[in-house]
Amino acid sequence: MIDLREVLEQKQALERQFDFHFESTFWEEFSIADGYGPDGIREHYNLVFNQWKDNLRFLTELVLVLNWKIYQWYQVDDTLGMTYDALWQKADSYALKTLKGDNLHYYLSVLD
Repeated sequence: MIDLREVLEQKQALERQFDFHFESTFWEEFSIADGYGPDGIREHYNLVFNQWKDNLRFLTELVLVLNWKIYQWYQVDDTLGMTYDALWQKADSYALKTLKGDNLHYYLSVLD
């Protein structure tokens, strides 16, 4: 069972550490998906990506969350970590191929 209070504390810690404010609930959503394993994570990714891939800010946040999830699961649960890594690579590749000009600059500057 997920402890939503803990998930929100994690999110707030990430916001403080990286001086970034989430606009989405992707962190909470993927934290819930963690409990459903790789299939649940992939299913949620497909839903979120298809819905938000054309929204620069949410696409950027999605890539950030996927990256932070890789870190969260590194050497804790390799299966989840590798699932997040594969999804991060897909989303990042899409962003790098499709974003241009100021949008690409925003994306790269936030991820830096």
